[in-house]
Amino acid sequence: MIKKRILSLWISLCVICIAGAQEKELAYCNRQIHKTLKAIGTSSKLPRAIEAGKSSWDMVSAHDWTSGFFPGVLWYDYEYSHEPEIKEKAVHFTKLLESLSSKVTSHDMGFQMFCSYGHAYRLTKDDYYKDILLKSADELVKLYNPRVGTILSWPWKVKESNWPHNTIIDNMMNLELLFWAAKNGGGKRLYDIALSHARVTKANHFRADGSCYHVAVYDTISGTLIKGITHQGYSDASMWARGQAWAIYGYTMVYRETRDKEYLRFAEKVADLYIRRLPADLIPYWDFDAPDIPTAPRDASAAAVVASALLELSTLEDDKERADKYYKLAEKMLRNLSTKKYQSRDKNPALLLHSTGHYPADDEIDASIIYADYYYIEALMRWKKIRAGQSLSEANKFMHPGILHTKESLERMKYYVDHRIEPAYSSYRLLEADSCALSTYQMQGPFEVIARLGVNKHTKRPSEDDHKAAYLNALMWTLTGDEAHARKSIEILNAYSTTLKLIGPNDNDDPLCASLQGSMLANAAELIKHTYSKVTPAEIAGWEKMLRTVFIPVLDTFFKAKPYTNGNWGAAATKAYMAFGIFLEDEALYNQAVHFYYNGHDNGTIKNYIGENGQCQESGRDQDHVMFGLGNLAEACETAYNQGDEKMYAALDNRLLTGYEYTAKYNLGESVPFTTWTDISGRYCNWQTISDKLRGVFRPIYEIVYNHYVTRKGLDMPYTRRVLSKMSVEGASKWCDGPGYGTLFFRTDMDDDYIRYADPFVGTSDNGHTFPGACVPFGFIQASPETGNDEWKYCSGYNFADDSLIGFAQTHLSGTGCPDLGDVLLLPFSGEVKDGVYRSKFDKKSEKASPGYYSVRLTDAAVDVELTSTQRTSFHRYVYHSAAPACLLVDFQSGIVWDKERLKTHVLSAEMDMPDNHTITGRQVVENWVKRQYYYVLSFDKPYVVREVLPSAGGEKAKRLILDFDLAEGDTLQVKIALSSVCLEGAKAALAKENPGWDFDKIRMEARRQWNNLFDRVKVTGSDEQKKNFYTSLYHLFIQPNDMADTDGRYRGADDKVYTSKTGSYYSTLSLWDTYRAAHPLYTILSPERVDGMIQSMLEHYRTMGYLPIWALWGKEAYCMIGNHAIPVIVDAYLKGFRGFDVEEAYAAIRGSSTVSHQHSDWEVYDRYGYYPFDIIPKESVSRTLESAYDDYCVARMAKSLGKEKDYAYFSCRASYYKNLLDPSTTMMRGKDSKGKWRTPFNTFLLSHAATSGGDYTEGNAWQYTWHVQHDVDGLIDLLGGKEKFVNKLDSLFFLESSVENTGFTQDVTGLIGQYAHGNEPSHHVAYLYNYAGQPYKTQQLIREIFDRFYLPKPDGLCGNDDCGQMSAWYIFSAMGFYPVNPIGGEYILGAPQVEEVTISLPNDKTFTMQAKGLSNENKYVKSVTWNGEPVENFRIHHSEIMKGGELVFVMTDKY
Repeated sequence: MIKKRILSLWISLCVICIAGAQEKELAYCNRQIHKTLKAIGTSSKLPRAIEAGKSSWDMVSAHDWTSGFFPGVLWYDYEYSHEPEIKEKAVHFTKLLESLSSKVTSHDMGFQMFCSYGHAYRLTKDDYYKDILLKSADELVKLYNPRVGTILSWPWKVKESNWPHNTIIDNMMNLELLFWAAKNGGGKRLYDIALSHARVTKANHFRADGSCYHVAVYDTISGTLIKGITHQGYSDASMWARGQAWAIYGYTMVYRETRDKEYLRFAEKVADLYIRRLPADLIPYWDFDAPDIPTAPRDASAAAVVASALLELSTLEDDKERADKYYKLAEKMLRNLSTKKYQSRDKNPALLLHSTGHYPADDEIDASIIYADYYYIEALMRWKKIRAGQSLSEANKFMHPGILHTKESLERMKYYVDHRIEPAYSSYRLLEADSCALSTYQMQGPFEVIARLGVNKHTKRPSEDDHKAAYLNALMWTLTGDEAHARKSIEILNAYSTTLKLIGPNDNDDPLCASLQGSMLANAAELIKHTYSKVTPAEIAGWEKMLRTVFIPVLDTFFKAKPYTNGNWGAAATKAYMAFGIFLEDEALYNQAVHFYYNGHDNGTIKNYIGENGQCQESGRDQDHVMFGLGNLAEACETAYNQGDEKMYAALDNRLLTGYEYTAKYNLGESVPFTTWTDISGRYCNWQTISDKLRGVFRPIYEIVYNHYVTRKGLDMPYTRRVLSKMSVEGASKWCDGPGYGTLFFRTDMDDDYIRYADPFVGTSDNGHTFPGACVPFGFIQASPETGNDEWKYCSGYNFADDSLIGFAQTHLSGTGCPDLGDVLLLPFSGEVKDGVYRSKFDKKSEKASPGYYSVRLTDAAVDVELTSTQRTSFHRYVYHSAAPACLLVDFQSGIVWDKERLKTHVLSAEMDMPDNHTITGRQVVENWVKRQYYYVLSFDKPYVVREVLPSAGGEKAKRLILDFDLAEGDTLQVKIALSSVCLEGAKAALAKENPGWDFDKIRMEARRQWNNLFDRVKVTGSDEQKKNFYTSLYHLFIQPNDMADTDGRYRGADDKVYTSKTGSYYSTLSLWDTYRAAHPLYTILSPERVDGMIQSMLEHYRTMGYLPIWALWGKEAYCMIGNHAIPVIVDAYLKGFRGFDVEEAYAAIRGSSTVSHQHSDWEVYDRYGYYPFDIIPKESVSRTLESAYDDYCVARMAKSLGKEKDYAYFSCRASYYKNLLDPSTTMMRGKDSKGKWRTPFNTFLLSHAATSGGDYTEGNAWQYTWHVQHDVDGLIDLLGGKEKFVNKLDSLFFLESSVENTGFTQDVTGLIGQYAHGNEPSHHVAYLYNYAGQPYKTQQLIREIFDRFYLPKPDGLCGNDDCGQMSAWYIFSAMGFYPVNPIGGEYILGAPQVEEVTISLPNDKTFTMQAKGLSNENKYVKSVTWNGEPVENFRIHHSEIMKGGELVFVMTDKY
């Protein structure tokens, strides 16, 4: 007895001693920390290391990779001591790191931010820290390479060491930031990246024995491992101590976050190897294979990291012996680190001595290092918590929201809804119409007891509806932002949480009731808790209590009971328990459900519900219950997937897929094998045949699995695909058996995925001059909002910076520098306008635009507006949200003009008629940029009354009407407008043919289809930002030229007479000074079927005017800009083999336009002098000479091809006239008078907008126009003195100061790099000229700079007017890696591609593919180029080769 008491006393003393050890060492840490704080004060730098023999810290900036450790030490000390001074200093030193969250420079962001801000948030719950962490995580993953599957560690090593993609083992530590962020609002994408990094590192970073390399180097193209390197260890074959420590810690943490036993076993493997090789005191040498052991330096930092890791590993172990072993080893490690030998004590203010930093670099050897201190104090705190029975991790165990819907999936669904992307939008419309999804839903409960059978069976349907309404309203809140939905969901959850006491009682269906209705409530609660900030903690606590006290006990009983006959019950219980576990943060509940799914003794498990051939446990019962069971299993798998676990879907060789395919095949009417089934319960064992009851009646359960197995995993489900094709879209589920609406909720591969990347708002700010409204490709109509219409910044009628609208007009120009159009302006409003001003504020957040569609909410007017269009008509839909009278301003006087005064006078004549109270018709003649006329028809789906005709200002000819409509609050008014340049019948015919009914969504979807058909021709691989830039550029390219012919092919020509087009189309809006350079050559590749029609339109213009169009708008000549650049467009088409026009007529047209004088083309003067003298031609003399010489070259090329040798010689001579203006003294293109004297004085920087202010240059200066010799670059090189001088001159262009002098209006000269002006077209070919002089790397360098600076996917992302698609065409060509410096004939000069891959579908089933292997931020130079496997010489490729199909492969490098 005495011996027992002595033993008990001894054990008690040991426990006290152990507990005291932690307190003692933590107190020691606190004293040392105070020493450090006294020494450094509130420094703006942070401690890093103390060299051996020294006593003061080496201080570093916040940018040092170790900067996060000292704040982390302070936060751990504050957690221990609770001292306000420590917290104050922790806050100070943490905030020093804030700026790091804005730009990632290496993987170390995880160390820097999570070790500091992570603890700050953990201990304070201050959202400031959380926001910085989430921002940091988003930055860190910018280094992720999806082809490799890991995060790039050291970007500078890519070039410095030729490591294309390097990942170091330290990087495992930084995954903790991503896992944390994924579970705290950052989204599943972060989790997936972290998991991929861990998986790829596990596969490639380790030798067979479990030892790791320091660095793994990967090929960025194939993603495969190139080599492993032990950079900071002794040798590439050695085991570097700290690297192995990072691995132990990292994989322990990965197991904690994923609960995937694969990572637990791996953590054990790398830990056991480390432990086996330790010296007796458990503190490793810096490298386990160092040649000078035992005199080699130790590494206390590695010991501290491993001690901390083993403590956590001991709490996670599923093997008690291992857990005990790891714990005892960690305890011993800490005891040894806490001895006089390893603690700093009086030697310096650090915590530990004897750490080794970078031994091979002779850096920080046998030193005190801050990260050793960090992991030492962390390990002590973990030791203390374990002894106290506390959890080591306070992080969320699950990603939220994370049952059936994640942050990413909610954002995706919202995008589909906002942009009305089909077929998801049709599924949403069904959801929207569901009575349970209405915010006005009237709750039928709450009930104290709910049941499916028995005395309380009357509660079944009403309570199911209530719980479904809670879920669907929570979803509708996330999709619409309407708080009424959130409040409705909360109302239902609160009502039931305070009232519901029981399920049943003792009803046989109790488990099913608890599963189905509990799932709905848990999903609702999860969504509200994690998306609606106004919900209170008390409300959430009430919901938690309801689930724990009412629902979970019923399912606890179910899981413990004998197996139920109907397997769908077990499947339903599984999904419910998983949902409860996630919402309640209860791993035990969640894990119990997952275990049941695999191993439960029940018919509802994956192996018992679905046989190997796909036959289901209830297949002999009826098909409805089979689908019900399958749907429940699918929901459970999707929930697991949303938590990062794909294994439930993959279980038993994708058994769920097999079950779905078997069931789909049978329900589609085909035969399937069936065997007598003996189930777990023994009841359903006598069915000899499969049941045909409810055969062919499909539940909405198929999208969820099809999306996983086919879209995500690339498998095939042919029968499920057929089911989905029959169902069109999935709608509501049966009662509350499942979520339903799978096409919206789960489908991710919408039909028109390319559309999502095209952003009509790009270029709508500053001077991009694009519009955000609705049009179809090459359409006559552009229905768009107008924020202004009376100055240069409103050339398109819209400026993104504005917050109010004057209305919605039907015609607009895209990216021009001159204003016009803006015909027939409509503005819906309610009641009376303020101060007689017809303008409304609008909700910027509500504004949405995609190709073919625009919508916005007018806040003053209380109206939602939507616009779409056809070729010749626009369609408006207005929803009035006010009880005040519904009104509409119809303004025929409005238009886009130069100034306010012009608004009064630009309408020259106007006629209007009101044939009935649903229609207005008329004709107008207007003049701003050009004089033109149009006929219109307005058709309304509701009768109107003219309330008022607004008074006219002086000179106004057209009416402005206020129409009233008898609408209730929430009613819709639809308006269709058709235009024709020919006659009223033409406008009516357009309505009848293109837009006959009142189905707005049908017209919108047809517009989307047309855009998607064009976008589908070009498939781009790259980042989302690159795709957004590319498809937005395609969108802007295809807006024009506009086909203005009526449905019968008639059009109004340049002479105002009506003609009938030979092709049925008549293209105008020809900004040829801009678009001949790249846009028209690009049409020959991307829309060749339109090219002949464009050429015919130009020839028809020639027949009317006697010369080809210069700048044609609505068929009228604007005489804007210079040159005759229809010539290169026609010649290019001819040389590329287009023959849908009369070749001789085409030649006559280009020759006539080059010999018969007309405005801006004084051929007699030009021929007499060989240039335009500035004293005879006072405006643009240099520019006109250079551009005419290029047109002459084009004529010569066609003449030679047609055998017209005399013309060839004549025009070839004229093509060399550019040489007459190259001043050898300045080597500049310089004005010359009729006596041959150079312009004096001569300022090479002086900009002129000669058309308005005089001068020799068109929107430019001598620096910009000297290079305008697109047809004879070699000749220009010779004139400038050879390649070396040419390059020096070209270098000067890009390096001279960007400031300019000007003579007036020069807003067009923008996007400057030195004197190069990318915002204006004469510069567009210039960056490619280095290729001609043998220095292509400079071209490649400049292209990247132009992309990075002047093409950004945002409203102010364009550096100049888009000019009818020319700026966009430059982007598209250059992104693909080539550009037509000489725009005719098909020779393309290679540059440097800016996207990974482009595939173009060509005529005759040919395909052109461009690949940029190894493209990255660093790899911007071209190492080699091949065409169909053969090297490309001279950096050139020809149009004819491209159109035959093939593969152009660039290999990119960081060296030139």
